[in-house]
Amino acid sequence: MYRVKLRIEGVPPEVGPQAASDIAEGFKERPWHDTAICTYDEGGLMFISENDFDFNGLVTVDELSDEFSANVRMTWEHDGNLRIVSVEEF
Repeated sequence: MYRVKLRIEGVPPEVGPQAASDIAEGFKERPWHDTAICTYDEGGLMFISENDFDFNGLVTVDELSDEFSANVRMTWEHDGNLRIVSVEEF
């Protein structure tokens, strides 16, 4: 199994908490990701999920990007920088 941790920077506080909730809810439609958690803190979203196939995190990046685009409908000065924090095998 792999634990993938991703971060999206530059999310404003007026949309961050709701976006985190909506993204976590959206990942319930993606049962191949176990334990999908999304939280908002200090201008960013932290996303953690576990799966048995994404050894480099790129599939999860793509799917989180889709959920982010579907749930955050606001523009701001930052571009929503999405990065891989870590991928751990366990």
